[in-house]
Amino acid sequence: MIRLAIVGAGEQTKRTHLPCIAHIRRDGVPVSVSAIVDYKAQLGAAVDRAQAEGACDMPPSTVAIDSVAGRLQRPDAVVSQLTALGIHAVVVATDPPPHLRYVEALESAGLPYLCDKPFICPVDVSLNQQYAADAIASLVKLSRSFRTRHGRPLGSVNITRRFGDSMRLSKQLIEAAERSHGVRVSFASTQYSDGEQREAAECDRVGDHPFVHGYGALNHSGYHAVDTAVWLAGLDTYPFGLGSVEVQTTSRSVDDYLGRRGQSDPHLMNVGAEYDCVVNAKVRRHDGHSTLVSVASIHDSTSNRRWSRAQSVDEKLHLGRLSNELTLINQGELQNVLLRLLEVPHSAATDRLAGLPRRCMQADVTRNPLFAAELGRPVYEDLSPPPTQRSLSTSSKLRALQSFISKVRGDQYDQNIDLDRHFLSQLILLMAAQSVAGGGVRVVESADSWARD
Repeated sequence: MIRLAIVGAGEQTKRTHLPCIAHIRRDGVPVSVSAIVDYKAQLGAAVDRAQAEGACDMPPSTVAIDSVAGRLQRPDAVVSQLTALGIHAVVVATDPPPHLRYVEALESAGLPYLCDKPFICPVDVSLNQQYAADAIASLVKLSRSFRTRHGRPLGSVNITRRFGDSMRLSKQLIEAAERSHGVRVSFASTQYSDGEQREAAECDRVGDHPFVHGYGALNHSGYHAVDTAVWLAGLDTYPFGLGSVEVQTTSRSVDDYLGRRGQSDPHLMNVGAEYDCVVNAKVRRHDGHSTLVSVASIHDSTSNRRWSRAQSVDEKLHLGRLSNELTLINQGELQNVLLRLLEVPHSAATDRLAGLPRRCMQADVTRNPLFAAELGRPVYEDLSPPPTQRSLSTSSKLRALQSFISKVRGDQYDQNIDLDRHFLSQLILLMAAQSVAGGGVRVVESADSWARD
């Protein structure tokens, strides 16, 4: 029996981790939530939820963090308690700022872990260049211990895009063309609109929002956009074979949108972090080939919450929202691959019983006619699957957690979750934050700084 601990019992745990663990248990996999870590006031409800979902054999043990300041208290003490409880693996589902300290403590303890993205996001990373630079140094230090147990990393990243069927088919086409013709991806461009955030004018009333902690659209949810581009471009495999990474970012804050930059008002939140941003990165390999990665990310997106107040969590997070991701991969003169992920709201957006929206993936490839003839495939090919109603059993989130459990058991698993496969995605995010903090300065990192000893 795999004794699993969950650190953080918020919405991610309620809506994703516990239901996925219960699903895996129903498939006969011996895993149980044996401990939960959270604020003392949240633990009772979290234990009840784990039992109600069927995610455990018996009521889990609890580890209390007693104050708001506990968010950044010593995670090594928490991990020591989990080790004493006989925990085999840990899911880190806190807000992003303490992620790195939990990762470091778990690495030191030798416990396998699955960490929500981003796995490094210190407070004020988008407001202070030195904080961002220190975070990059922490990432580089962490990279030197990626593979310390049985030849594979202890750490895993909880991501979903790499598990989508159309995403995987597109990547297979890109890889096949590179193998047959030696043509690498020239550029990857992603546009990302986060459907769970608010208009700029509403941000002062958000409360405990990432803006309060000095990061915004980029580090809150832009990881998906950056990682999709890096992964499809084939830049995620370790060892990387990279020569350098150059990043420059333009951004606007909530203060910019509301015309109050430079004003000082003690009644307003600290919302100087990026509300929207455009990240341009040039990734150069050792052989001189460069791939351009461009990501446009924004917090704002249309949602029915602009016309009526949400009556439930589902309405708040999903019902009626119009989220969108668009990714274009150019592979030299061979082909362009276009992917679009969107959610189609239920037609009865005011019906409390409407359920979640359908998730659609639109994908196509346009080929050079000579290349298409050589393959025996059409110049234009639609790769889109039919729209599906979202369900746990077919979700990418379930696939990611299944891979993690398989990894903990020592079985074969999908290595896309491995922490080392996310080095470059996280590096670009931190370099972009450093650029934002410096007012759009150009940031360069050389492979010399992260080369293995």
